[in-house]
Amino acid sequence: MLKRLMFSLAVILAASQAQATTLRCEKGLISYGDSTFDVVSKCGQPVAVIDRGYTEVRHGNRVDGVKVEEWIYTPSGGMKQSLRFQGGQLTDIQSTRNN
Repeated sequence: MLKRLMFSLAVILAASQAQATTLRCEKGLISYGDSTFDVVSKCGQPVAVIDRGYTEVRHGNRVDGVKVEEWIYTPSGGMKQSLRFQGGQLTDIQSTRNN
């Protein structure tokens, strides 16, 4: 019984993690690692793009500065979607209730 409960809990946690890393847009799903081109082709143009500067990313012994942007989408469903890109790749998706 305990094994079944632990398995069920693991499945629920895995499913909730997957939902946090994807977003459904009008023309398909986007997920972590998608390019800005992929996001625009599936979600359209954002209502705002905020320049968040640069961050350092380590590639073995090399450190590169990559551009960080936050894209804002406000679809008619009432949720504000904030997408963070580093070096042109989607790294974070945050949803907040639009008041």
